Amino acid sequence: MGWGRIIWDRVQQVVDREAAAIKRVQDVGLHGAARIAAGMLGERLPRARGELAPWQSRSLEALQSRLCRPDGDDLPTPEEAGAFEATRSYIEALPPDARDQLGFLIALVEVSPRVLGPERLRFTALSPSAQDEVLRAWAESALPPRRAVLGVLKGVCAVGYWSRPDTWAAIGYNPADNPGLPEALRQSLAQAAATPRA
Repeated sequence: MGWGRIIWDRVQQVVDREAAAIKRVQDVGLHGAARIAAGMLGERLPRARGELAPWQSRSLEALQSRLCRPDGDDLPTPEEAGAFEATRSYIEALPPDARDQLGFLIALVEVSPRVLGPERLRFTALSPSAQDEVLRAWAESALPPRRAVLGVLKGVCAVGYWSRPDTWAAIGYNPADNPGLPEALRQSLAQAAATPRA
């Protein structure tokens, strides 16, 4: 058997394993899959609707740290910008069902390296570079549901990051130039953008 065939077989095994995992999620539903994921991690989902458990919050913070990290010096890191607090505020404004579903998606990403390997650790236990590899696998998956999960989480993290005044100058946004904002809000946001973060 040639190298091409060996590589193709390995790629097919990965796709088959991903497809089997997606089928299991579809069979038990998102809530059931999240409960299974939490159990595999030795965790519990929150009892109150619309809440994130502490382990889910830590996972979301790790996701945001990797998904929104700047690639240059002109932008702050999510931690420097206070993006996680903004993301939490955004999530708290969502309807309870949407918050529940978001928590379920976080659980699936947190357990994915343990299920799909190769290190068999939860997402937050991985090194930053290994976390990047996990996220790359989600982004490049042949399976649309897997890419969609990452897209949702990336969107939520981006809202928190780009809503921080520390990020605006790098993208050329000045709230004073936004006629769609009420004058008092424009002035408040312009002042926040001009005030360096402690």
